[in-house]
Amino acid sequence: MAAKELTICGGFSALTRPELYSYVISIEVMYVLSVFSIDIQQNDIASGDVAPSYSVLQATYFGQEQRTYTNLNSYAGLYMLEMDSHGNDTSVKIFVSTKPGVHFPHPLLPSNPRVGILKVRRNRVLITWMISPTESQHNQVVEYCVSANPRKSYKTQCEVDSDINGDIPPTPPPWAGFGFWWEKLARKKLLMKVRGIKKSVTVLEDIIYECVGRKTWHMFRDLQEGTTYFFDVFSVNPVNNASIAYLGASTTTKVSKSGRIRDHSLTTLKLEESDDFSSVSSYTLRQKTPVLYFFIRSCMGPGPVEFEVSLNRNVLLNTRVMSTETLSINDAPNGTYTFTVSSLVRQTREVQLFVSRRYWKFPFPDLPKDKRILVFDSLTTCDSVMLAWRASSDDKVRYCIYQSNDTRNLMPLFSCEPKYEHGYNREEVMCRRYNRYSRHRIQDLIMQKVRGLKPGNSYVFEVHVTKARGDTLPYEQVLATTRKHCTSYRRNR
Repeated sequence: MAAKELTICGGFSALTRPELYSYVISIEVMYVLSVFSIDIQQNDIASGDVAPSYSVLQATYFGQEQRTYTNLNSYAGLYMLEMDSHGNDTSVKIFVSTKPGVHFPHPLLPSNPRVGILKVRRNRVLITWMISPTESQHNQVVEYCVSANPRKSYKTQCEVDSDINGDIPPTPPPWAGFGFWWEKLARKKLLMKVRGIKKSVTVLEDIIYECVGRKTWHMFRDLQEGTTYFFDVFSVNPVNNASIAYLGASTTTKVSKSGRIRDHSLTTLKLEESDDFSSVSSYTLRQKTPVLYFFIRSCMGPGPVEFEVSLNRNVLLNTRVMSTETLSINDAPNGTYTFTVSSLVRQTREVQLFVSRRYWKFPFPDLPKDKRILVFDSLTTCDSVMLAWRASSDDKVRYCIYQSNDTRNLMPLFSCEPKYEHGYNREEVMCRRYNRYSRHRIQDLIMQKVRGLKPGNSYVFEVHVTKARGDTLPYEQVLATTRKHCTSYRRNR
């Protein structure tokens, strides 16, 4: 979202007697919270109570975590929460109660709220945590959700949801507000703003998030070896979906010893100067298989890499890989295979390698040999362009088209991680499937028109293909420029 200072103010109606107040604030960016009691009328106070007739600061807080404010002897009157978001637009969840028995909407944390690491393997990590005391003290069911990512620990559950689904403002419930005449118009303006945000939202695709019920342990699988992951646990009240975060933990997955490659495991190989910019690893096939599949991907550095597969010093496969390739060896005999990956440019590189005897185990879609995106100049108008690309051999994949008017983004995609650099402005145009019977497809060629462009502007287009329940790979980027002038025929069409 666009950087903007956001101020939220809300009031609570007068109360008739001293009661307990509990404010639970759940927010995903740095913010300032202040609690005031203001304009309290003497005739609204119960007998014996003395209240000030001016604004009084009750509490203030600066931070990013979920907070609770409690006052066991509060005066009747009007209370105000004032919140300032530092840096970004955000949304806030607030719980207010005057009933001592329900003043904690979220579960309680145990005496040791830290997430424990029980077991670390190359692509698996087992974590555990202590049970919430809410179950034993209040006889209330508590469920747990877990997350893992390679960047940071999360302070709140809504922060995880924001990174997975995009930081989209929630729609206020029908009963929200105080009955002012302008609230209906403000709600309409918010809905219009949400539609615009949804078109440009950027989500993070490398977060693992799962709700595990009442278990107090979880095994994360299919992780990348030699990678640092951050693990978080959230205790959730299933009645109102309120949650609280445990203290997260982090660990680094192990790396295969002696360059050994295992089945169904994505391995990152480093080509460094100390090893003459090459890597040698081994793979053991215990029985003959009809087809042995390889996926190789160049992650960092320009130019192609050379990939060689040998068995008993006999070279079975030798090819050059520019970006990504899916390769295979038919009637592969059993034995110990040797994989040699070397850089044709003397520069430090990273390459990902995946080996499997079963094609359905591949996490990545099968891209065609030709990964170019074509632009038909004859079909380009002042407000649209026609894109075309070769289809994947898998009909169940989903294609997403992205556009950017920043031509500086036109560069080779060497990174194996999605692009989330600050200032990278990319807008999602559409996401859909193109099966073999689609009217946008002629045999293995997909054609899609992108509309709503501006005359005489240059755009960078990307096409990403995602395998069902799998990962995403990009095609090559392409630059297209719309025509400066619109003909009457094309304008009215």
